Amino acid sequence: MDERLFVSAVTFGSKLMGTLVELGGHRGSFGG
Repeated sequence: MDERLFVSAVTFGSKLMGTLVELGGHRGSFGG
C-alpha cells in the first residue's frame, strides 16, 4: 500500500471519527 494513501486514509478516518464524536456529544451519547 502506498504510504501517502495510508496517511490520507488515517487522516480522513480521524476527521470522520471526530465528527461522529462531536455529533454524538451534542446528543449526550458519548457523555461529552
